[in-house]
Amino acid sequence: MFRFTMKASDWADLVTAGAFAGTDPARPLLTGVLLEVSRDGETVTVTATATDSYKLVTITRTATVEAGESNALEGINDGETVTALISAKGLTAASKSACKDSGKSGSVRVTVYDDRATVSGIYGSSLVYPAELIEGTYPDCRQVVPADSFYSNSDGIKSIGLNPHFLGMFAKLAPWNLKLPTDSIRFEFIDDSRPVRAASHDGRTNAYLMPVRMQ
Repeated sequence: MFRFTMKASDWADLVTAGAFAGTDPARPLLTGVLLEVSRDGETVTVTATATDSYKLVTITRTATVEAGESNALEGINDGETVTALISAKGLTAASKSACKDSGKSGSVRVTVYDDRATVSGIYGSSLVYPAELIEGTYPDCRQVVPADSFYSNSDGIKSIGLNPHFLGMFAKLAPWNLKLPTDSIRFEFIDDSRPVRAASHDGRTNAYLMPVRMQ
């Protein structure tokens, strides 16, 4: 068993990784979110990883245990990393309820037992919400992630930033005429100062997203 505590807002960020998890029951490992929890003194670093084999996300947040806060950090030795593979569906539902209980400025407590994980809001109600664990070894996603240098171009521009709000609007555009998960939208980049165009297969839907230069 291990337990850690962090701000509800940071935990809410972490569990959004569940949107990238798979839903195919024939591949149960990919329906989970892998939590990797590392401890350095009283600082805890949590990374959530999820993939459905077509898309992949990793999200990292940290938490510092305040002196005198009881029952906040257990079962994780200094310098140790522990892991848990939790059902994305269960984790999302449990975390939504716990974060609501904790309030905007509260914290959540995450406990992983041998057979389940639980999430609870600390400064709200005393309710504890369970999430199912998934048995098995999660794929080593690091083997397929390119190094940062892979994304650098000849001009030294390391990345192009896009406003997440506009990306959300773009994602809702229809029709893209996509029939299968393997279908794709064509993205066209000219340079770092001009709009990125995304075009549907038939050319009838086009979206233009203005990039932001990232140093």
